[in-house]
Amino acid sequence: MEIAFNKGSYIDLQNLLDNLKDDVIFDRIQLQPEQGKGFICALNMGDGMCALLADVTCKQDILFKQLTGGGQFYIFQFNESMGGRIHFDNEPIQHEQVYNMQQNVVLLTNSQMPASYIIQSGIHIRTIKIILEKKHLLQYLDSETVEAFLSTYFSQWVKTGNVEPIDVEYRKLIDSILKYKYDHPLTYTFAINRCMLLLERFITRFMKRARIKKPSLRIKDDDITRLMRVEALLIKSYIDPPPTINVLAKEAAMSPTKLKKDFKELYGVPIYEYFQMNRMNYARTLMQEGRYAIKEVGKMVGYTNLSHFAGSFKKEFGVLPSEFNARDEALQVVRY
Repeated sequence: MEIAFNKGSYIDLQNLLDNLKDDVIFDRIQLQPEQGKGFICALNMGDGMCALLADVTCKQDILFKQLTGGGQFYIFQFNESMGGRIHFDNEPIQHEQVYNMQQNVVLLTNSQMPASYIIQSGIHIRTIKIILEKKHLLQYLDSETVEAFLSTYFSQWVKTGNVEPIDVEYRKLIDSILKYKYDHPLTYTFAINRCMLLLERFITRFMKRARIKKPSLRIKDDDITRLMRVEALLIKSYIDPPPTINVLAKEAAMSPTKLKKDFKELYGVPIYEYFQMNRMNYARTLMQEGRYAIKEVGKMVGYTNLSHFAGSFKKEFGVLPSEFNARDEALQVVRY
């Protein structure tokens, strides 16, 4: 299936959903068993801003072809566990690998960059695409910062293909956005709030790095791609023990010493500390759903000893699982 678009309004996202399926409810479609599983949702963020949210596994390939000529807008993309790849029509072939959508990455594109987004069948996709214009950035940031951000980002993109890996903090925000059914106004308010936090974190982190004269990373582009593959393998399952350093080093085609050094530089923490942070974040997400007993959650993140799970949970979040109140935490987040 091929769907072409060249505009970035909320109405255009609604039309895009109509092309995928006839019965769109609350700007959301639920894939039928013959189509795959999961949902795609259009989110109206107000004042011309919008977002496309998706958590799907499709049974057929879908090609979204972004055409030029529909006005100037920007797409902030937060992609996790993606299959397929993004290929920019006028870019050298080596950029295909950097933008392989099977990696967990954050990137920014604009409407003047023709691109094709290929969603391959059988691949689990979680993505949030926030669409806005320059005027929206000016509502939250001063003009000097906006100009510096856009010019610096795209000048670096032309040279290196600028992407940022998804880390545990991004993953927390993505989880919080995608886990709700969008059939209530308060849920929409919550999702818009979380989307704005995604934008704020991305822009703030990028500008902080840009203000540093020397490059923030001393890792080659090819090595970054390999490290992203390692990260995907590391957090693929929490039920089983994480892969050994030697297994991960083989996946990355680098020595164990180099792997540990470069992984910490890219993601900010050592490999197994990163695994534990993500494992506990997933446990918290399961607790928030309210469908599982504490013992069940422990087993789902690989613990056979409930006291060990409770200790790890408290170390990460400051409270025991039995003291964790998902409802109060959710209300606190909404009040942010």
